[in-house]
Amino acid sequence: TVVITDGQTPITNQSNGMDFVGSNGSVVVPLDVTGLIDGPLTISVTLTNGAGNSYATTMTITKDTVPPVILVAGVPTPYLNSSNIGSAYMYVNSEVGAMISYKITDGVHTYMGSKAMNSSGQWNVPQGFSGLNDGKVTATVTSTDPAGNPTVVTYNLIKDTVAPGGSVSITGTVINSQLGTSNPILALSLAFTDTTSGLYQVALSSNGGS
Repeated sequence: TVVITDGQTPITNQSNGMDFVGSNGSVVVPLDVTGLIDGPLTISVTLTNGAGNSYATTMTITKDTVPPVILVAGVPTPYLNSSNIGSAYMYVNSEVGAMISYKITDGVHTYMGSKAMNSSGQWNVPQGFSGLNDGKVTATVTSTDPAGNPTVVTYNLIKDTVAPGGSVSITGTVINSQLGTSNPILALSLAFTDTTSGLYQVALSSNGGS
C-alpha cells in the first residue's frame, strides 16, 4: 500500500499481496500527484507478505511546479546604439538557489555563462554587448529553480552603432566660393541610408529665412 498526502488530500494506491513485486525484489508504483498542492508531501509505504507480516516506512519530498520569478534590468530595448552600448548590461533578480544562465549572440559571436543565485537574489552579469556585430542580437536569460522549473526571458535587439550616411545638396549658383540663389524657395536634395536599423527621422534647421 502506498499513500501520498499533502496534509489535505490523500491519494491511495494499493498493491495486491506480492503480485507487484518482481523477481528482483522491487516494484514500481506510478502515482499521479497532480491534485496535491505544492509543498511537502509525505509518502507512506506498507509492504505485506503472504504470511501477513508487514513493514512500513515513511519519507518526505517537496512538490514544486511553480517556475521562479525573474526580473532583468539594464537592457535598452529595442536598440543598442552608440550612446547606450557602453552601459548596457543585464542585472538579474531571481529566486535564491536558482541556476541563472545567459546567452547573447549576434549569429556569429556567442557569449554564455551561468551562476547559482546567492542569498542576495541578484546577479550583475559581467558580459556586455560591445563585442557583438551590428545587426540583430538575441539575449536570453533563464532561471531554473532547484526543482527544475525554468523561466526564460528573451530580448530581440538591434545593435546599430554607426550613424546614417548620406549627403545634402542645394540647387544654386556658386559665386565667390559661396552658393547663392535668387529663388526664395530652396530646393534641397537629400540622400541618406542606414542599412542596419533604417532611417527614423530627418531634421532640418536654418539660421535665416522663414
